[in-house]
Amino acid sequence: MIFSTRKNTTIILTGLILLIGLISLSCNLPAGLQGKIFGLGITTAPTPMPTNTPQPLPPMIVESDPPAGSTIPLQGDIILYFNQAMDQGSVINALSFEPVVEIDYSWLDPETLKIQLEQKLEPNTNLVLKLDTSARAANDLTLPVFTNLDFYTPDWLKPVTFLPVPGGIEIDPESAIVVAFNQPVIALGDSQPDTPQALIISPSVAGKGEWINTSTYQFVPDPGLAGGLTYQVSLSKDLFSLAGAALDPESTQTWTFSTSYPQMLSWEPYNGKKGVPLDEEIRMEFNQSMDPDSIADNFSLFSGEGQQITGTMEWDEGIREFVFIPDQLLLRSTSYAGILPGEVISAGGTPLQTDTTFDFQTTGDFQFLGTPGGQIYTTSIYEGATLYFNNPVDEDTVADNVTIIPEVSNLSPSTGGSGNVLTLYGEFEPLTNYTLILRESLADEWGSILGNNRRVKFTTVPLPPNLTITQGINILFLTGEENTIPAQGTNLHQMSIN
Repeated sequence: MIFSTRKNTTIILTGLILLIGLISLSCNLPAGLQGKIFGLGITTAPTPMPTNTPQPLPPMIVESDPPAGSTIPLQGDIILYFNQAMDQGSVINALSFEPVVEIDYSWLDPETLKIQLEQKLEPNTNLVLKLDTSARAANDLTLPVFTNLDFYTPDWLKPVTFLPVPGGIEIDPESAIVVAFNQPVIALGDSQPDTPQALIISPSVAGKGEWINTSTYQFVPDPGLAGGLTYQVSLSKDLFSLAGAALDPESTQTWTFSTSYPQMLSWEPYNGKKGVPLDEEIRMEFNQSMDPDSIADNFSLFSGEGQQITGTMEWDEGIREFVFIPDQLLLRSTSYAGILPGEVISAGGTPLQTDTTFDFQTTGDFQFLGTPGGQIYTTSIYEGATLYFNNPVDEDTVADNVTIIPEVSNLSPSTGGSGNVLTLYGEFEPLTNYTLILRESLADEWGSILGNNRRVKFTTVPLPPNLTITQGINILFLTGEENTIPAQGTNLHQMSIN
């Protein structure tokens, strides 16, 4: 019995040890495996995620309109944008400006403050907006740092360019008067109905003034300034820039310039000219626009016998040059005189002051003057025969009144110069003596004939030596059996081949 009891005790202890081992092992197995092995449904609690607790932020200015550092109008608004709702009273108490300015304000929303400048600032001012650390947000946190925002007002309105230049002399009376400023005066695309005139001109001038861009004003006189006058131009005191800046009291606001007197620059025919064509037009050019009616009423053209020549007058677009076209051809071998008195006026009303007179003589009857080489000369077969006359040749009379012996095929006349140079082209032979006969009926454009026959002898020169290979271009390939080269030669006595 003693052994039996001891044996039972040993078995019980061994079982307890195994049970404890199994329990310990099961605690180290995954939950799913524990359930499969032991048939137990074990539920594990989820691990909680960490969460951030929002911390209140201090207030700050996140943006301004206009941006800090920019140019602002002399009197306008500044808008401040905060990062959160603000304690409005503390913000206003913490706000100041340097230099001190009177302001009004309004809150557009709890985060946006609009500041209105109640007084006009001076040009070239550095305005500093200051917000100290007593400004609080609605969460009761204060501004962490002292904040300064710099703004700048524009410069004074200053003229930077003057045309004509101050003190200028001999200025063209048709010149525009222009002034350009250092900043815009009108808005881009402004139709300018209410824009003040920028210039005051003395003596007064008719014309049109307009802004040709936002900062440049131009006055165009119509019909023009008076010649020989001194003009004073002043800037209007009513001018302000778009930003509200007035004219700089230290800048130039008045300048003067002098216009040139009207002058005759040139005329045709020139004084004393002879051999003037019968259909000549009288031309006169001036240094500035003239009054056409004044010229038409006072210009005269007389023949040597005192007969006044009638005609029409045409002007160029700038009214600086006119052409007088006689109604009829001028008479041959006749003297004429043109007269333009100094009382005629320019477009601006200034008298010319100086009388202009000139005389000329028209061409006479049709005459043959000669050839480039005299009565007997040489020419090439390509240049043809050239003949000089005192008047333009009537080409319709050439074929019946010009003969060349020996005969030349395909004879073709051509006129050059003012029509008084006749060149005859054709199939001339080299080294040949020719006789050219001009018959008495050869005429000029106005019907005058030679009146008698004229003979001219000329000789054509030989052709220059020349050799032309008639096959190939730059390189000619020959076989060993070929011993000739196709070529065409002119006036060659001998030649060598290398």
